[in-house]
Amino acid sequence: LKKGDLISEINDVRTPSVSKMREQFNNSGIGSTVSITLWRNNGQGYKSGKLEAKLQELPKGSLATDWS
Repeated sequence: LKKGDLISEINDVRTPSVSKMREQFNNSGIGSTVSITLWRNNGQGYKSGKLEAKLQELPKGSLATDWS
């Protein structure tokens, strides 16, 4: 993931809000692999893409509550 990516689905479930995105990550659990559909600005507009990511625990001292 890159700064500015817009996550639209996790495991084929739409994530229209940060709370829905958090719910999907929490339901999957640390160590699991999730499929993420996202929109990324490539300098000529946004393009849709898909990737897989393995969920890891946030490092100590990270600002997990800064999500808005």
